Amino acid sequence: MKLHQFLVGALTLFLLSACADPSDISNNQNASNDLQNNPGIYGGDTVSDSDPIAATTVFLKNRYNNSTCSASILGPRTILTAAHCVYKAPASAVTVLFGVRGGEASRKVVRIEVNPKYIPDVMYRDMHDLAILKISEALPKGYRPAEFLDDYAAFQVGTSIVVAGYGISMPRLKWGSGTLRRINLKVADTTWSMGTVIFGQRDLGRGICFGDSGGPAIVKVGNRLKVFGVANRVSHYKGANHDCNGTSIYTRLDVYKPWIAETIGKLVPK
Repeated sequence: MKLHQFLVGALTLFLLSACADPSDISNNQNASNDLQNNPGIYGGDTVSDSDPIAATTVFLKNRYNNSTCSASILGPRTILTAAHCVYKAPASAVTVLFGVRGGEASRKVVRIEVNPKYIPDVMYRDMHDLAILKISEALPKGYRPAEFLDDYAAFQVGTSIVVAGYGISMPRLKWGSGTLRRINLKVADTTWSMGTVIFGQRDLGRGICFGDSGGPAIVKVGNRLKVFGVANRVSHYKGANHDCNGTSIYTRLDVYKPWIAETIGKLVPK
């Protein structure tokens, strides 16, 4: 308790919604920000319709708190995203949008399952920040479930990965959300906590930002793209010129494989 009080008192906390976190994840960082609010990937490339990522990544709109997020297709009727993107929202308030600009097709959400261990407080390294959505009908033509990484030896510190999302592209102005973009980052730490992996984006002029929550982190294995993480939050360091100039934090999916399998079975029984 004393350590917690010291950290809160010593650091400036920036609130974007209802959460903030003193950052201890990398040198000279002093604040962490939840990614859940809409005003993306900034400094990245717009994903083309023919890119495999476009067939497996979707845009979420949550009318309950007027926010936007990103997500991956998990199965023919299931979508994987961050818990904070849909926390407390009724299923009827959430819509899944398809297309690189989210205008190609849509599906209603009929059920939401948030990881039971989810902690809506970014003071914790492991927030267990995952949720699975069941959609009202089958995927639109041309869309498919993402492939997920089985062997986490495929990436180490320095490994090049791809992150994608529909978040803002101009972080200083908080503009530009709603277009699917992708960038390359490098793994900064695979062991920051049991359930997370972090990527450095400080001073790169590119990275994830508001609206990218729930989006995928992807590693290339052979010729196949494998999703291994879900965007959780981002920190920034003292003196940063915008909120997202720092370190991005992703939830590792290997830790949650049993829960994911159990939840799919519950939502879409065979």
